[in-house]
Order: sequence, then C-alpha cells, then structure tokens
Amino acid sequence: MKQFYTRVIVVMLTAMIITFMMGLSQVNVMIRLTELDIYKFDAFDYIRRIGLIFMVSLLFLSANIFYNQINIGKLSFNLTKPLGIITFNLLIFIPLQFILVVPRAEKIASIPRRAELDYSNGGILIGLMMSSLVLMLVSVLIGTVYRFMRDNYQMRLKNEILQKETAEARFANLKEQLNPHFLFNSLSTLNGLIDESPIKAKKFLYDISDVYRYVLKNEGVNLVLLTEEMDFVNVYLGIIKERFGDAVMIKKNIDCKFMRAKVLPLSIQMLIENAIKHNNFDSLHPLCISIHSNDEQLEVENNLRPRFVANNHSLGLYNINQRYKYLSDKEVIIKKTESLFKVQIPLLK
Repeated sequence: MKQFYTRVIVVMLTAMIITFMMGLSQVNVMIRLTELDIYKFDAFDYIRRIGLIFMVSLLFLSANIFYNQINIGKLSFNLTKPLGIITFNLLIFIPLQFILVVPRAEKIASIPRRAELDYSNGGILIGLMMSSLVLMLVSVLIGTVYRFMRDNYQMRLKNEILQKETAEARFANLKEQLNPHFLFNSLSTLNGLIDESPIKAKKFLYDISDVYRYVLKNEGVNLVLLTEEMDFVNVYLGIIKERFGDAVMIKKNIDCKFMRAKVLPLSIQMLIENAIKHNNFDSLHPLCISIHSNDEQLEVENNLRPRFVANNHSLGLYNINQRYKYLSDKEVIIKKTESLFKVQIPLLK
C-alpha cells in the first residue's frame, strides 16, 4: 500500500510539473495567435488546453510507472523491456493524435493566409503532435528511471534480507556443529576407546579436532571446493563410524571432474547429520547413506525409517536452501518417497 501511494504522489507531482512547463509555452503561443488575430482563444480554451496536457501526462505516466506488464486482448506488453515500452506507448500515442490533433486540423485549415502565418498553418498542427510526442517521451524516460530506482532499491533490500538470513544460517549452522550433544557423544565414544585402544582414541581425538578446526576456519566463508568439503566429510564420517559401527553404511561415488566445483561449507555434513537425527537404525537395519554426483549436482540420499524428533522444523535444510538462493539462482531440491529421502545440492563454478 505504501508503494502505491508513493507511485500516486510521483505521478501527480510529475504531471503537474510537466503541465506547468509545457502549458506555459503553449499558452504563450495561443496568446500570440490571439494578438495577431489569427485565432480567437477564450478562457475556456486555455483551461481546456492545460487540462488536456495534465490528463495526457497522467495517462502516459501512469502506464509507465504503475505497470510492468499490460495485456490488451491477445497483445501483451512487457514494460520492463525496451521493445514493450516503445510499442505500448506508440499504441497510445497514435490514437491520441486523432483525438486531439485531427479535430483541430479543420480549424487550422480555415485560418486566413497572411504573410506572418505562412509558417503557422502546418506549424500549429505539427506543434500539437510534437506536444503529445514530448509528453510520451518524457513519461517513458521518467517511468524508466523510476522503475530502475525502484528495482534497484528492491534488489538492495532483498540482498540485505538475504545477507541477514545467510548470517543467521551460518550462526545456526555453527551452533548445530558445536552443540553439546555432538561434543558429549564424541567424548563418550572417546572415553570408551581410551581403555579399548589408546591408538584409536588418539586418532579419534585428532578427528574431533579436525572437525572443529574446519568449522571455525570456514565460519564466514561462502563457498569451498568440493574436494575440501569431502576431505572434511571423510573425517566426520570416521567419527560417525566409530560411534555407530555397522549401523551406518556410507557409499560415495563422485566424478573427479566435479571435485573442483564449489559447495557451501558444512552442507554435506549437515545432510548426513540430518539423516542420522531423523531415522531409527541399528546393525540389523543399518542407515544407508549415499553421496554421489549427478549432472552438476551432488545427491545425498538415505533410506527411511523415520523417528519422532522434538522441535523438528527442518532448520538445517532451510538454512542450506537460503544460502544457495543468496549465492546463486539455484535451489536445493528435496525428494521424498516412502522408503527414500534425497537432497540435491547444486555444484557451483
């Protein structure tokens, strides 16, 4: 509603300015013609002329400022494109000449010829046509500038919102990775390994350190190479396998040509964590996770044995999707069947 009132104010003020500037010149011409006894204009003629200028200004300005797309029958005019702007405004301009100019042609033709009027017989008619043409061109220019400024403002506003959401997504993602549950589970596993195998415990501790190091290193980083992300994922999967053993099965098949592509940091890890969090599994009914490339997309899919999770709002998937929207024109694709859950994330260049 606020944008509508802003446009109305812009149209009204601009129309009044155009009317004042063009009205003065045309009224001066009309006064001159009256003084030369060429044509008698009365007060109503002046008011009508000013009113016509104002109405034509409103017509062209409204069309060029209020609308991005105008449909007339089967004809469609895209007023965000130069061709659409030109053809639509000419469609208004040409009939307008028959309404405003042609009726005056008879009166102009009846004006007695005088030496001082040799240039005026055609000049008055041309002047009337040029007035409408100038109004059209000015309104197109103003409408284009206004639309550019409006779109630029909306784009900046959208970018600010997306930047805020991206920052929130990063923060939420960081908290997710550093949450007490992950740390508690990892330390519990580490405690069991210390007595069982000090060598395994030492490696497990290094893996935990690498995970946290990667998380902290990429806080604030938009994109990382897929090869870097997969190195991190392999370390993370080592921790998962140590925790769950044969209850989690991992299969990877990524074409080497995509390893230099870019992905969001921690995105693959979050999808793996999402699968673990939302499914029941054990060694007899393992959770099978597949990570593979497919036509410039990376697919992470898992079999489904859903379990109830409190406060399940799919925040992780939402964050990933919002971050991809911010960085590109591509989105995350989610596919779900009764037995399979698949997420496709774009591989960016």
